[in-house]
Amino acid sequence: MKKAIIGKKVGMTQIFDEMGKVIPVTVIEAGPCVVTQKMTAEKEGYEAVQLGYEEVSEKHISKPEAGHLKKNGIGMLKHLKEFKLENAAELNVGDVLKADVFAAGDKVDSVKITGIQSEPGESPNVASDAVIKNAKGEDVTANYKITYVNGVLKAIEVLNKEIHFNYVIGYTDGTIRPSNNISRAEVATIFFRLLTDEARTQYDKTTSSFSDIKDGAWCCRAVSTLTNMGIIKGYTDGTFRPNADITRAELATIIARFAKLDVNTKTFSDITGHWAQKNIELAAGNGWINGYTDGTFRPNKSIIRAETFAMINRVLDRQTENVSDLLPTSEMNMWSDNMNENAWYYKDVQEATNYHKCDRVGDSVYEKWTEKVPDIDWASYQI
Repeated sequence: MKKAIIGKKVGMTQIFDEMGKVIPVTVIEAGPCVVTQKMTAEKEGYEAVQLGYEEVSEKHISKPEAGHLKKNGIGMLKHLKEFKLENAAELNVGDVLKADVFAAGDKVDSVKITGIQSEPGESPNVASDAVIKNAKGEDVTANYKITYVNGVLKAIEVLNKEIHFNYVIGYTDGTIRPSNNISRAEVATIFFRLLTDEARTQYDKTTSSFSDIKDGAWCCRAVSTLTNMGIIKGYTDGTFRPNADITRAELATIIARFAKLDVNTKTFSDITGHWAQKNIELAAGNGWINGYTDGTFRPNKSIIRAETFAMINRVLDRQTENVSDLLPTSEMNMWSDNMNENAWYYKDVQEATNYHKCDRVGDSVYEKWTEKVPDIDWASYQI
């Protein structure tokens, strides 16, 4: 093998050939990779190098791997793979390999590199086989949105799943009103807050394209930005109806637009032929939304605030198994109408309204809170 590098898929896009034909391509982020071990003919009987890729915390790799990397003076890396490279003898532990080791037309494990990005405006790196995975090995490719930034094709992570900040603000009377319906504008505002800073900056829009939302309105920036992203839409009459209660089908559709499309789907007895059927099935297939015990979804029913928080927490992988995994009530924001720890929504409300640090519980989907963090003041993001 002459050359090698480890990379990950950052999404799909398309390019045009000289005849104007559309060619679908997969965008790959290739490297940088660190040489973590060197094998020699004298010691191992062959020449090769081990490459490491993607920095992670020590808790996300095995103890033997962590010990191996520490011994060689290398930081913690998620992926380790050995390659018998043509120039292995010239490489040393600690050397860094980047995508510029390749030229247009080179092949890596039958993935053809059709272009190398070197200057803004040139063809971006495109290839055809990889996925983005998180520390648990889950496919999170759908969390990224592909866009051009200053002529360079970039993969922008859309939802902030790493930082567990407060994305809901309570009312001035000390209530959270978990059983109240939630409006279209309120849901748009929640998802606006949940965007990564990079996504929010890239798609930021402060002027309204809807006749019933004025520029400068409290929800204008959130609605306009998510509309600019293609996450939410208005009605054919040019309105958005910001104060209308959002339905279960509408929320499922917003959630599904953040979903990967290659998951198993789940259906319900009352959604056949519904305009949101596909989106409901996709969101349900991801485990983000649930139906009722009678097998229905009730797509046109308004959804309450507590149900919305629960669904969003599942999207974000922000869930605690037990009340004891939260902090003591004296250390959290508490709400006069969310004091019953036995209520099904108690933990979800606390999750949505408290900025906190946490640790993952083993390999489970659950977290355990470790520290309260000062909440974000979202008022500055509204205009």
